[in-house]
Formats: sequence, structure tokens, C-alpha cells
Amino acid sequence: MHALANILFTIGVCIAAVGAAGFHDPGETGRVEEGLRTTESLAWPLFAGGMMVIVAGSFVQKKARAVPVAAGADHKTVTLDAMAEILTKIRVRVVELDEKKGEITQETLCAELDDLLNGDFFDLVDAREDFLTHVGFTDFARVWESVATGERQLARVWSIATDGFLSEALLDLPPARKNLESAADAMTAVRDEHATPRT
Repeated sequence: MHALANILFTIGVCIAAVGAAGFHDPGETGRVEEGLRTTESLAWPLFAGGMMVIVAGSFVQKKARAVPVAAGADHKTVTLDAMAEILTKIRVRVVELDEKKGEITQETLCAELDDLLNGDFFDLVDAREDFLTHVGFTDFARVWESVATGERQLARVWSIATDGFLSEALLDLPPARKNLESAADAMTAVRDEHATPRT
């Protein structure tokens, strides 16, 4: 449904823009002669039609946002399980990097972090709005504070290592590991709490 909403928004904006292009200012077009039409004949219908498609897209988007709530606990559990799985993968990879930091090369560290930040972390951040919708702000903050801090620390490690200062870069790896371990534990707790039927 989100994809359909985006398609409708795009089509609506395009149609409305074409319609709006048909509204002419006589001072800009030079068509100031008496009785000469300065608005194209299809300008208003196109503009109105485009706005209607945009409104339809907005309606579809609202329905799409309502689906997780209407779907109930099963949909919520699946989504949280997926989030927990991604965060666990991130945790495992960071622990592995921290464990072998005494023997890792600059090139390997940068390549691993680049893949991690643009792969699993991208997927995790992309799903954060759904996560917030499912669990509420309090539980979201329990998890995301450590996620965001850990991500910033890993980005710092990558940046310093890319500049050629490997030993200095590795100093931020243990704190990043600690934050991501905390985030993974918090995510597991939140998932289990929301998977349990509340009476």
C-alpha cells in the first residue's frame, strides 16, 4: 500500500504541475490583447484532477499506516522479530571485529564497517518508523538510544581508520560494541514484552 500511495502522489503532482503550467500571467506571456485567453483550456481540469489524485494518495497512505494496528499481535511480533534479527546480526559482526582488532588491517576494518553501515544498519534505520509505531516512544527510546550511539561510534571508527589512523580508530570499537550489545538486549526484551498478550 505504501508503494501505491507513492505512485499516486507522483502521478498527482505531475498532473497538477502540467495543469498549473497552463495558468499564464499576461505580463509574462505578452498576451495582453483584449479578449485573448491567458489560461489554457485544460489547465483547470488537469490541476483539479492532479489534486484529486494527491488526495487519493493521502487516503491510501493513511490506510496503509493503519494496517499494522488492525493486523494485531501477529503482525507486530513478526515485525519485531525481524528487527531483533537484524540487530543481533549487527551485534555479532561488531563483536567479531572487536575480538580480532589486534590483527585486523585498515583495509579490512574499513571494508567491514562500510558493508555493515550501508547494509544491516541501513535496513534497521529504514524500519525505525514501523518500530516506533508498534512499540511506542518509551520502548523505542529504550532501544534506539544505544542503536544511534553505537552507529555514530562505528561511523567514527570508519572515518578515523579511513584517514589512516588505525590504532586510534580501534579505541572506539569497544564502546560501540557495548552500546550495540545493550541495544540488542533491549530489543529482545521489548520484542518479548510486546509478543506476550496483555490482560
